[in-house]
Amino acid sequence: MHQQAVPILSEDVFTILGDKQSIEILESASAGMRSSSNGIRNQSKKQYYVKLKGLVEMGIVEKRKAIYNLTAFGLLVYENHFKTMKKVIPNYWQIKNIDY
Repeated sequence: MHQQAVPILSEDVFTILGDKQSIEILESASAGMRSSSNGIRNQSKKQYYVKLKGLVEMGIVEKRKAIYNLTAFGLLVYENHFKTMKKVIPNYWQIKNIDY
């Protein structure tokens, strides 16, 4: 059976990753997150599963056996955006000074 491709917009990716709970799940999935996990601290089970479902539906996270991992697309998003931001944010004011 042929699966019909659904276009993914960058706005959709940023929307789904636009909160701390989703970022925490993304980071956990980058290291391999057990599906039996009781969620992430400071998240209710419902918040955890709603966010996880969105990440799976977007194609950022997938479940293989009993482990949630990043997909190839998810790995690209994680490596190119979040790891870069973690390096840039601490230097925000030095970068901001370049504008002047």
